Amino acid sequence: AWLGGAIVALVIATRRVPVAGFGILAFFAALLPFNNVFPATDILAADRYAYLALFGWAVLVAMVVSRWRSGAVAAGIVAVAYAVLAVIGSSRFVSDEVLWTRTIASRDASALAWINRGQSRTERALRSTPQDMKLLDDAIVDLEAGLIRAKLSEHRAKASQGLVLPLLLRERPRDALERAADALTEVEALDSADAQRFRAQVLYHRGLVFRAVGNLEQAAADFVSSAEQWGRYPACFEAGCDLMRVGRLPEARRMLERAARLDSANPDPYLYLGKLEEAVGDRDGHRRMLDHASERAPKDVRVIEAWVAFWLRGRTADYRKAAELLKQLPAGSAERRRLEAEVESERALFHFRRGELIEAITSADLARAQGISEPRALYELGQIYLDA
Repeated sequence: AWLGGAIVALVIATRRVPVAGFGILAFFAALLPFNNVFPATDILAADRYAYLALFGWAVLVAMVVSRWRSGAVAAGIVAVAYAVLAVIGSSRFVSDEVLWTRTIASRDASALAWINRGQSRTERALRSTPQDMKLLDDAIVDLEAGLIRAKLSEHRAKASQGLVLPLLLRERPRDALERAADALTEVEALDSADAQRFRAQVLYHRGLVFRAVGNLEQAAADFVSSAEQWGRYPACFEAGCDLMRVGRLPEARRMLERAARLDSANPDPYLYLGKLEEAVGDRDGHRRMLDHASERAPKDVRVIEAWVAFWLRGRTADYRKAAELLKQLPAGSAERRRLEAEVESERALFHFRRGELIEAITSADLARAQGISEPRALYELGQIYLDA
């Protein structure tokens, strides 16, 4: 009925008022590429399909306004009316969560709306400090509701994959692994071009779960598979980290170097490449990697900490340089106090091994004053005091 009425109106308008016919034709022509001739009024996100088509509607409104005697007044009234409608409509798009909450209110059976709200809540929980556990619980409820309502394999896969991370963060790794397995099963039924990318995302999240339960070999395997299929920075970086932890250093090097190329401004791959060079005994290579990290983030606490560790270790330990580095951190900050305690603790051990007990006691006192709390360091300082 709608389509028939539109065709009749188009024919009549084209014959009598060509401009009106053009407006109607432009409206439907802009909608046709989206295969959505009549916008779905109960899915708020579908409004975007009508944006381009509104050109045709604007032509119709302009034609009507131009026929009024007081065109300027009419145009003003129309402009104000549309401004009010725009303000009212924009409240639906304040955030993804608000958008999908309103969609659920009008269409509770929409699996995609529940899934998308669950994912938006997970993302908000990840950004919160401290992490909002209630928001994660709400995300799990939403994603499970979407899974129940899902009829398409794509939606079931998306819901299952979305559940993996919040379940892991709520310390339910077994449930997270089950959902990852469900997601991979559903992905196998997909024929879309995005299936491979989606599978890689599931493998990445499953890798995080395996790491959390201590299965680093399987975590590394999942990260590597994700990196090979997806080729994104997170998968390459995590693969490199876990490959290094399980002692597969050549593969770890390739993954970390690939991660460095994918995100050239990020110091993290270079920090881990530095650890890798340290593991193989290449101090010069370790220093080169730290130089690369410093070029990208000279004031980053992790970079400064890596340099401090570099100068505290090895045959060429230099406690003066390590202490100088700490001046880049804010005075009295927790990070600076912690690292100062570490430097003085290592300096105390250095003097103690050389039989310089007075200097050793002095550095040990400074380490204690800075609040040294690492168990091994406390034990070693205790040995110094005992022998002294």
